[in-house]
Amino acid sequence: DDSRNTFLLFRARSKSIQTTTLKTSNRGTQTPPVCLEVLKQKHKHRSRANYDEERHQTLPTSTQVAYSAITAAQEKKLDAKQKLLEAREALQKLQRRVLEADNTYNIAQHDDQQIAQRHIQSLLQDTGDEWNRQYQRLKTYTEEKGWGTEPTKKELNNNDLSHDDSQMELINWISRQRHLYRYEELESYKILALEQIKFIWNKR
Repeated sequence: DDSRNTFLLFRARSKSIQTTTLKTSNRGTQTPPVCLEVLKQKHKHRSRANYDEERHQTLPTSTQVAYSAITAAQEKKLDAKQKLLEAREALQKLQRRVLEADNTYNIAQHDDQQIAQRHIQSLLQDTGDEWNRQYQRLKTYTEEKGWGTEPTKKELNNNDLSHDDSQMELINWISRQRHLYRYEELESYKILALEQIKFIWNKR
């Protein structure tokens, strides 16, 4: 009948799954220690299921189907538990890697800042550097107008200096520094130099 056919089909599939699992386990891959206990439970469960198979064949068909369903559910649960433990172990390894990378970054950032402080004056003395030239123009402006100030397009329009290319160049340069700073692409000595004249990074 239909129940008998269902049971026979399920038993054939179970044997196929067991054969595939054995082939996979014999490939020489090392099983994480955290999963060994789950594997033991799975093998114990399968051995008991194989042992009871002959006895189950003498039971009514409905009972055989019920045992098969219970066995499949247990097998599925053990497989899921093994995957969960493997995922947790992988997560722990990844977290350790993140902590190590974060520590390495903090050390590199500290060293970068120390080097920037040590050499900032020498670097700013390079009058042929375009960045230094614009920086000195901004520094002169802040000394005249006040720390933290900067030229703006509105100021140029009010003073009828909208055609002053040099001032527009400085305004665009200032905007560029904020962009580079936002994406952590601005060298540390330049950040220190701008902060010395009270440069505002998040001006709106």
